[in-house]
Amino acid sequence: MMGFRMPTRAGALWLTTFVTLWSTVQAHEYREDFVPWNLNTNKDAGTNVLQYSTTRRGRAYTPSPQNWRELPFYTLLLDKFADGDPSNNDFFNTTFEHDQNEINMRFGGDVRGLRSRLDYIEGMGIKAIYIAGTLFLNMPWQADSYSALDFSLLDPHWGTIDDWVDLIDDIHSRGMYIMADFTVGTMADLIGFKGHLNSSTPFNLAEYDAVWKKPPYAPWGIDEYPDFKFVNERNQSCQLPTFWTNEGMIIDVPYDGCYASEFDQFGDMEAFGVHPDWQRQLSKFASVQDRLREWQSDVMAKIKVFSCLVIEALDIDGIRIDKATQVSLDGLADWTTSTHACANSVGKHNFFIPGEVTGGDRFGSPYIGRGRTVTQRPPGFIAASQVTQGQNQFFLRDRQHIGLDAVAFHYSIYRSLCRFLGMDGNLQVAYDIDVNFVTAWNQMFVNNDFLNKETAWKRHGCYILGSQQYFNFPLDKALTGCHDERNELDHFDPTSPPRRLISRFNHLRTVYPALQDGFNLVQWGNKTNFIALPGSNGTLTELGLWYVSRAALPSVQNFTGQHGDQVYLLYTNENKTVNYSFDCKSDGWITSPYVSGTTLRNLFAPFETYDLQDSQSSFFNDSQPPYRGCLPSVTMEPLTFKALVPQEMWVPPRPMLTRFLPGHDSRIVTHDSSNDTTVRISLEFNVEMSCDGVTSAISLTTSSGSDLTPRIQDGSVTCGTVDGQGSTYLVGDVTSSWHWSAVLADVPDGIIEIKLTQPSNADETDTTHAVDHLLIRKGSPDNVMVFPGADYEKQANAL
Repeated sequence: MMGFRMPTRAGALWLTTFVTLWSTVQAHEYREDFVPWNLNTNKDAGTNVLQYSTTRRGRAYTPSPQNWRELPFYTLLLDKFADGDPSNNDFFNTTFEHDQNEINMRFGGDVRGLRSRLDYIEGMGIKAIYIAGTLFLNMPWQADSYSALDFSLLDPHWGTIDDWVDLIDDIHSRGMYIMADFTVGTMADLIGFKGHLNSSTPFNLAEYDAVWKKPPYAPWGIDEYPDFKFVNERNQSCQLPTFWTNEGMIIDVPYDGCYASEFDQFGDMEAFGVHPDWQRQLSKFASVQDRLREWQSDVMAKIKVFSCLVIEALDIDGIRIDKATQVSLDGLADWTTSTHACANSVGKHNFFIPGEVTGGDRFGSPYIGRGRTVTQRPPGFIAASQVTQGQNQFFLRDRQHIGLDAVAFHYSIYRSLCRFLGMDGNLQVAYDIDVNFVTAWNQMFVNNDFLNKETAWKRHGCYILGSQQYFNFPLDKALTGCHDERNELDHFDPTSPPRRLISRFNHLRTVYPALQDGFNLVQWGNKTNFIALPGSNGTLTELGLWYVSRAALPSVQNFTGQHGDQVYLLYTNENKTVNYSFDCKSDGWITSPYVSGTTLRNLFAPFETYDLQDSQSSFFNDSQPPYRGCLPSVTMEPLTFKALVPQEMWVPPRPMLTRFLPGHDSRIVTHDSSNDTTVRISLEFNVEMSCDGVTSAISLTTSSGSDLTPRIQDGSVTCGTVDGQGSTYLVGDVTSSWHWSAVLADVPDGIIEIKLTQPSNADETDTTHAVDHLLIRKGSPDNVMVFPGADYEKQANAL
């Protein structure tokens, strides 16, 4: 028989939870044992969702940002990010929740873990966090959290409401924002269809009788949805919603009534494949997510309450809609309008609601903003840029009914990127945008409403990934992750080259308005060829070099200041180094947006310069000098990019930590802990720093219970130049040029954290703008805190 393990968190609250764990709940009224996770605080609401309400618990709300494009986002899966409270990993005490050696269950990431890593995220210049997967209660093993059982109960694996409030308050205190995930149309997998309980259910407008599956191990005994029910009786007066074809046109769907249910009972459908999108809007998603009948007003009224509860209780700043285009168009616009109104009521006047567009661009266009069909498109790019809210002929809905504020994520972009990056397979659907990003941008600008309505594997398993989507996909390290020692180390390494490069990207967005807001994307030319990949069924892939510029759109945008001019971008999808050299007086020269004689400098390392030569093209198109600048030669390494600006517009990178020795989360063996109490460390930076400034920026903490307190040994600090070898592997990333080195004394066995708080450069004009955390583990070979694999032979094999 299966037994329960004792709860790991002490206190009466957990005892109450444990006692009531498996009690059957049909439609729960207010329960005291749910209080730490229940968004509804109205004890008198009973089972009437429309009476649910909540409070902010005496705290003020954070206003919305003025411009969401100013905010670089960091996306994460909460369960896979950082475990800050191990006591909630097995909250329901089942055998199907958390296993440190199993990748298909919960890893243990939670709200406290995320909060403990905010310095790491903020240090990259990130201004907004998007948590993929809902906040709501899921089945114990569903770590992705996209299958909600109850939209008013938070999942205890993430933490309590207080934990969420503390996290979000901390995020806001840093000038950052947070966006949650929401599934307006789908829930968990509690409903089956008679005759098809062990097989997929073909789509049928006549619908099927539904039954409750009653899954074992349902959390808190919730094996039926408390707030929504199905009905197996027909309603002949039922009105289906308006459906749209993949071409973006209304389709007439013949039907004879429908079930008087709060769930769609038309069958199920696979997640991907060739199916009419309107059928997806009526089907159980991928056979595992029950679909709410959101197009019925009584169902939508409840969904509106739940989204408002989250805003009012937690002070979130945006909601991303999963599978947004699988919600009926009118239903989604109704929900977003209500949710914006709720946010407005607490002072969030630019609440952000992007959503996922899984179809092509034509099908997604009616969902964005006020919506736009093929017959409502402006006559061209310039005309689209000059559209105003009063020109109703270009919109599907009135100004009060906005759909999505933006798209996250657009599968047309996904598919075009896959082709651009040389992936081989069937990567297109009907009415996708062009693979060329400049052309795609111009298409989407006309097709869509872009006006904004508002102003360690050794302990927890490892992955071996394959691909069925792509032909001969070169996975490389994805196939050997279980043998890569790096994967047992802490992954929040502040010296990671990708983190530095992201930080540079985000810094440049704050300096050059064209990189953040520029609508004018112009392709000046390309040096490309087409090849036929063997798995693409005749679809050609374009490979080579593109050179484009991004700038303000004249008459619509006006960027001023020293850095307000355009930025010249070069990028290649060739997986080899290619040198491009041309005679500027002959055909085929590399065109630039600048006048001849301009010296350009790369915004990314190695920060090289290029002198533009005379071409045969007049800059002002009058057959007179000055001439348009020609780039005589450029070398592009595999799959790389350059961002060039005139020398006088160039800004250097900020000071950044580039390397740590002996290495982040390195393991140091001690054989006599009473004598081995010193560790030599070195910090490397991309620019010369203040030696005393780095010293004063360091603080040391340890997890050890020893009486020793680690410190910087007197007289051990040295500073100087380094050659930068081995400090990066990414093209465009900065390298080390200066080091700070010292000996740490009185270092006990255990985990030692080195905290580096915004050290300044040599002339004290700038800092790293980051609080970086580095780890060292020190101990004997059998210390499992230092060497996690040490307990396998001594414990696991002894059982």
